[in-house]
Amino acid sequence: MLGKLTKERPDLNLILISTDDISLSEDIAVTLKKHGLGEIESWAFADPNIARLRYEIDPKWYGTLPRSYFFDSTHQRSATTGSLEKEPVVTWLEQQK
Repeated sequence: MLGKLTKERPDLNLILISTDDISLSEDIAVTLKKHGLGEIESWAFADPNIARLRYEIDPKWYGTLPRSYFFDSTHQRSATTGSLEKEPVVTWLEQQK
């Protein structure tokens, strides 16, 4: 869904963060490319203390995946756990205009 959405909305500022270990970077790249996200800015956890990194991102997050964060124009964050559906994402994007 995100791969298709980035093609429909090239102005979408999407950054992906993989919580997989950095040693899996090749697998991550293959997966991103497969889903049309190979050109999107993406990062992977490089610190072996994944729990600390998750806490740094969000102290209320306990590692449940998938996890998505939406930042509005004032940098206020909202989080969601679970698979994303296109309609709510598009609705949120329209509300940001």
